[in-house]
Amino acid sequence: MTENEFIKDLVSFAKATGTFQHEANKIPVTATDVDGLKQVVEGDVLLFPMRDYMHLADHVNNLLRDKYYYQSIVDKCYERAKMYDISLMADKYIQVYSEL
Repeated sequence: MTENEFIKDLVSFAKATGTFQHEANKIPVTATDVDGLKQVVEGDVLLFPMRDYMHLADHVNNLLRDKYYYQSIVDKCYERAKMYDISLMADKYIQVYSEL
């Protein structure tokens, strides 16, 4: 991992810590598609346009109605959260600093 990749991961981690906490606790995540957050979580959580409460409601209703869909989102989010486990992040820190 290059230093730039590590810094990008660290910034992403800082921006989406709350999202990762939910994912790690196997809670499905939905978020607005605002710049910053969108780039961090895109493809891994359910995104909806800012102020589009109907789109948010659709996401929530789909999660409540379909247990298989719910579980697939939870599984996807949980796998993503494991990438930011504190042990892995600590190892990345050590790797970057040992290369300096």
